[in-house]
Amino acid sequence: MILQILIVGIVTFIGFIISLVPAIPAVPTIIATSGEWIITQVIGLVSVLRVIYGSALLTAIVLVAVTLLNFDYAYNIVMWIYRKIRG
Repeated sequence: MILQILIVGIVTFIGFIISLVPAIPAVPTIIATSGEWIITQVIGLVSVLRVIYGSALLTAIVLVAVTLLNFDYAYNIVMWIYRKIRG
């Protein structure tokens, strides 16, 4: 319930901020095409990995990889908070 209220509030706030921004120009065709190609390649790679490893193991691998990539940032934030508390 609280999480749902929080999510709805965030989405409403983002929608309000976006409505204040004037009309955003269209993305050039070459950039849109390149983005679609990259997304297609990533989806193809994930499909191959899902066949090789299975869905559950692939999910675990992605979660561990994301955790390891963000560990340094999280560590720095925790240590900053710790230093602020200790004084």
